[in-house]
Amino acid sequence: MTKPEDRRPAGARGTPKSTVTHTGNGQHPAAGPRFGLLPRIGLALGVVGLLPLALAVALLTTINREALEDQVLRSHTLAARATAARVEAFVGERTALAAAVAANAAASGLRSEATAEVLSTSLQGYADRGVLVIALVTARGEELLRAQLKSAEARAAAAVADGHPADAQPVLLESADGPVLLVDVPAGEGVLARIVADARELDELLQPTELGEEADLVLVSSEGLRLAGSRTPLAEWPAELVEAALSGEVMGAKRRMTTASGGTFLGAFAPVGTSGWAVLSRQPTAVAEAAALRMRRGAAWATAAALLLIALLAGLSWAQFVQPLRRLLAAQRSLAGLFGR
Repeated sequence: MTKPEDRRPAGARGTPKSTVTHTGNGQHPAAGPRFGLLPRIGLALGVVGLLPLALAVALLTTINREALEDQVLRSHTLAARATAARVEAFVGERTALAAAVAANAAASGLRSEATAEVLSTSLQGYADRGVLVIALVTARGEELLRAQLKSAEARAAAAVADGHPADAQPVLLESADGPVLLVDVPAGEGVLARIVADARELDELLQPTELGEEADLVLVSSEGLRLAGSRTPLAEWPAELVEAALSGEVMGAKRRMTTASGGTFLGAFAPVGTSGWAVLSRQPTAVAEAAALRMRRGAAWATAAALLLIALLAGLSWAQFVQPLRRLLAAQRSLAGLFGR
């Protein structure tokens, strides 16, 4: 007698049941893309490592050449203004000393013996500020009285100042021992108190140490003559910058100026008080362009290093975690197959 469960066709006996799921339109669902563990690890490392770097690179690439030039121009404007203020303070201090001599000489009678004592005493008190010579002169520069230090530098300063016409503005002269500053202040009765002081400090004030490579600072007179600072002849400076500095403008900065030799510069200028002098600052435009190139090159190297590090970490993860895990899973499947037989 045949049991009910044995009434199946002979070919179907012992065959396990199976079910097939169909979509509404009678088609099998499409299998989606499958990512292994290693691609997922690489993707995670890429997001964590590259996303911040990508943002930084994007910011760097938006910094264009003009923005860098603007930054350099601001630096030069500040440098010119600060240097002009230091030069003005240097000249102003010597002018104040000359004014004190004029007041004391006028009080003592200008041409009296007491005036000679005033000059000598003042010279001793002002020597530590670089004063080399103190004199009373006429408007034509004729000396009436003079007191000077006993040094070769003082003798050279006295020689270059002797006979120089009086001037309402400070004057820089070149002596055998370096530049000297000549300041005249009226003392009354057509007489002026004159101070001749060491001016080598001005060259130190005009050192462009904070402006970077290939930068220049120079002090020019109202006649367009170099007074101190850069030894580059003014003929090799951008004429546009020199003209603007001597035009009486309060302050200014200019970009992409061309020199007579074809060089391209950017620069700034600032006046020195009411002296008629001006401080000029310049730097080749190529410096700003080189800075931008270095920034982009650094960003490229950083990106390459990040990619290499991500690849190394992904390889290490594969060797240390993924492969052992796969071997463990394979062993478990093998054991499950043995027990299921």
